[in-house]
Amino acid sequence: MRTLAHRDACHSVIYYKQKEPADTVVLTFGTVSSGLGSTPFAYPFLVDSGFDHIHVAQEKHTFYQSLSLSEFVTVVSDACRGKRVIAYGSSLGGYGAIYFGGAVDAQIIAASPVNYLDKVIFRKRWAKIPMLHGIIAENPISSKAPVIFYDPLDDERDRIYLSSRVLPAYPNAVVVPLPGAGHEVFRELQKRGILKRTILAIIAGDPWDV
Repeated sequence: MRTLAHRDACHSVIYYKQKEPADTVVLTFGTVSSGLGSTPFAYPFLVDSGFDHIHVAQEKHTFYQSLSLSEFVTVVSDACRGKRVIAYGSSLGGYGAIYFGGAVDAQIIAASPVNYLDKVIFRKRWAKIPMLHGIIAENPISSKAPVIFYDPLDDERDRIYLSSRVLPAYPNAVVVPLPGAGHEVFRELQKRGILKRTILAIIAGDPWDV
């Protein structure tokens, strides 16, 4: 384990490197209520699967706003060089995977991606937190079509954010609607016993379905 970045107790980037060389590195991002001390998203599943794992964490309710795209690229580029790069997350973590993943040409896998600071879905609860990130469509875009899971019957904000922010940047996205799954789509796939095999198939580029 190696710390790649840690700034003002607002974000951290931690690298879990395999002892033997790995050809794939998976970038993960925590949810809105996770913090710097939370268990990294999808750990130890990713490490046990033989992948290098870089976890990007935000202090609870700071929405990754202290981490700029340029700093992110600077701190992860060496670890990503020459490897297949995956960006993986749910909810705010899904936003992180999409927002940052394009800059390292990652295969993005996201569930219900959303950033509650964005004006298209903004609520007063977060009024004191400045939105410092730009619009996804104005960022570097991955050459790989992202895979996005969401429940079209759940939170209206998920639908608005997908249509207003994600799809304009990635009109080629593979969108997988799972009605009734709720906002935490990956948890529903886990209940069905298919989350691990689905994620592993997407990472490997193999056929998959849910």
